[in-house]
Amino acid sequence: MKPLEKLRNPLLDVHRALLDSERGNRSPGDFLQALINDPQLEWIKPLTTFVASLDELLANEEFQERYREALQRDPQLLIAHGRLQALAARLTA
Repeated sequence: MKPLEKLRNPLLDVHRALLDSERGNRSPGDFLQALINDPQLEWIKPLTTFVASLDELLANEEFQERYREALQRDPQLLIAHGRLQALAARLTA
């Protein structure tokens, strides 16, 4: 899915910068433990989960194949995909 691929890197950059901002003076290991266990950092988990899910989706060949097939048979999906593609182009220009 090209539109999501275009959004992945800027989203990953935001995620990485956010983690760096929150890391402070903690070692990478200590920060990882804090991300997992510290309730003060729970607000980051939805973005982390979203980035991981996006990576998983983009790597899923079965999804990619079935999505292409669905685009071929469903005009409404094709229109929605086009809107997503246009948005991705504007956001990454």
